[in-house]
Amino acid sequence: MRNTIMTIPIPTALVGLGLYWLFKNSSEGSLATLRSDGNVSSPWRKPEDDYTPQEEPVKEKLQNAKDMVEGHLTEWKDQAKQQAYEWKKETEQKMDNVKGYITEKGTVARGEFTQLMDTYPLAVGAGMVALGVAVAAAIPVSRKEDQWMGPSREKMVESVKTTVRSTAEDVTRKAGTIAEKVWQNKENPAS
Repeated sequence: MRNTIMTIPIPTALVGLGLYWLFKNSSEGSLATLRSDGNVSSPWRKPEDDYTPQEEPVKEKLQNAKDMVEGHLTEWKDQAKQQAYEWKKETEQKMDNVKGYITEKGTVARGEFTQLMDTYPLAVGAGMVALGVAVAAAIPVSRKEDQWMGPSREKMVESVKTTVRSTAEDVTRKAGTIAEKVWQNKENPAS
């Protein structure tokens, strides 16, 4: 035994300490009756063994607090859902109003344009041609267009400009003549 202690002293010391601890605790076995009073504590005691009747109100208060927090969270969640639902409905209503407004204005504009076309077809046609020429003149010439059209492009542009100018002058002259006739008819309804 002496040789064993000398060759492995640390494990032997730990085994000895463990045996001492077991012996000491087994002698406290006679004090087990005192443990029920809470006078002697043991390293093997469980937390449930330390339960006292005063802890019941604390547990109850903790449960009540937990239930109250859960109730508030549920209430806030329901309120958030309700608010989101109301915002969604309000947004849908506003979108429907905007769609209705756009549809109404589009219908009115279409009606006004149709009336303008019926009343002044030449003026509207000349205006459309002038708008087309303006857009075409505003767009820069591309290389492909130069390759395809070459010098004939300039001739075509000049031809269109001349045609538009003469058409606009004709429309202006005819519109002036019609306006004079209308004006004369208003002044002299009998003639």
